[in-house]
Amino acid sequence: MKNLSLLSETGLEIWVRIPVIPGFNDTMGFHTRASDFLSQLPGKISRVDLLPFHNWCQDKYNWLGIDWPMKDIEAMEASLLDIPADAYRDKGLYTTIGGSGFEASGEAAAG
Repeated sequence: MKNLSLLSETGLEIWVRIPVIPGFNDTMGFHTRASDFLSQLPGKISRVDLLPFHNWCQDKYNWLGIDWPMKDIEAMEASLLDIPADAYRDKGLYTTIGGSGFEASGEAAAG
């Protein structure tokens, strides 16, 4: 948070990407606090991308012979982030779910 605060003082364009992990940062309380923090930074946050947890990397871990501790957790439906995304939008932050950068113009607009 300190590094992001310092970066925001530079005036550079900032995209914040938040992987949403079940049992770690998937509560409304987290998103309320995060949106409050981001909206109060001195610089401009150009966009916030909420990235729903997925388990697509399981095969890579298997190929590497590494046990992946989250292999039994189901991928998160993107629609579960609709309400958390509104917490950011309500703070005037342009917010996407998935964050590909190819969203339709205005589709994820703030407010």
